[in-house]
Amino acid sequence: MSTLWPFPDAQAKKVYTTRFVLEEGKPILVVAHDPDGEWEFLCATTDNPRDAREVSLAFIVDQDPRVAEVADLPVGWRAFRDSPESPWLQRPFASEELAHFNGG
Repeated sequence: MSTLWPFPDAQAKKVYTTRFVLEEGKPILVVAHDPDGEWEFLCATTDNPRDAREVSLAFIVDQDPRVAEVADLPVGWRAFRDSPESPWLQRPFASEELAHFNGG
């Protein structure tokens, strides 16, 4: 059985995660589809840029197949969950967050 790739971006697209997801196995609890079109797959434990790591989108899907559930997340939106077993909740970025991306 063939599984279709769920994301609109290529499997090789570089995305952001944290060292805690990669090195400590922390679960992905936040997915952001930033206003600039970039993807972030975060553990909700850090916002320090020094903890950021770049990997392929395919690597993230292999690590946590449930991120495919938010593959249609619009640009400028985030998805959250309380645990890896919880459902994803989605909402747009707040206006003050958007201002950050627009140089405000």
